[in-house]
Formats: sequence, C-alpha cells, structure tokens
Amino acid sequence: MDNIGENRKQKLKSKKSPALTLKNLTGAFVVLLLGFSLSLLAFLCEKIVSMPSRNRRRLEQAQRISNNRQILSKKILEQAKMKEETVSTLATINQ
Repeated sequence: MDNIGENRKQKLKSKKSPALTLKNLTGAFVVLLLGFSLSLLAFLCEKIVSMPSRNRRRLEQAQRISNNRQILSKKILEQAKMKEETVSTLATINQ
C-alpha cells in the first residue's frame, strides 16, 4: 500500500502543466471582443445624442458672428460718414 501512495505522489510531481493554446483562451478573447463592441456602441450612442446640441451651438455661434459683423459694418459706415463730414467742414472753413 505504501508503494501505491508513493507512485501517485511521484506521478503528480512528474506531471507538467499543459501548454496554453488559443483554444484554451477562446473565452478570454470572446469577453474582450464583447467589451470592445459595447464600448464602441456606447461611443456611437453618445455621438448621436450630442448631435442636436452641437448643431444648436454652431447655429448660435454663426448668428453671433453675423450680428457682430453687422454691428461692425455699421460702425465703420458711421466713422466713414463722420470723416466725410469733418473733411467737408474743414474744406468749407479753409475756403
């Protein structure tokens, strides 16, 4: 009986762990692929949800720029008119 127990211990010690293959890691790759897929889906959903607010901000910015340009052009015209008036009054004074 002692020999049988010793033989088992020797067999257990002499056994090496089997080498890992891709077949053994299939589950890990499936979980990794599932995680990548879910993260891509979440990213696309966030992009789709944020589209209306992004478009609204762009429209408001374009309107602000347009208003600023109109105000600036009015000021430039006013300054040009004032210069013309100043030049004409100076011309009349000099005559």
